[in-house]
Amino acid sequence: HEWAYLAGFVPLELFVSVVHPHLLSPRLPFLPLLATSVYCAVGVHYCTGLAYAFWAQQRQRPDIVEEGGRRGQGAAKPD
Repeated sequence: HEWAYLAGFVPLELFVSVVHPHLLSPRLPFLPLLATSVYCAVGVHYCTGLAYAFWAQQRQRPDIVEEGGRRGQGAAKPD
């Protein structure tokens, strides 16, 4: 899915560079900044969710090596 997000920058750049200056520039001067910011915020939230899912998946596995180099006998887990 990351490739689709990165590919979405192409239409965004076309909008910011071509469409907006010719059609909407006088009425909505900050629209390119808003569109770019919202698009990037979606990507940041997606990556944060992906990192959290990876962290949660690793935390549930008892066979991962934790502190001390022993399997499954690392730091105490909170209840």
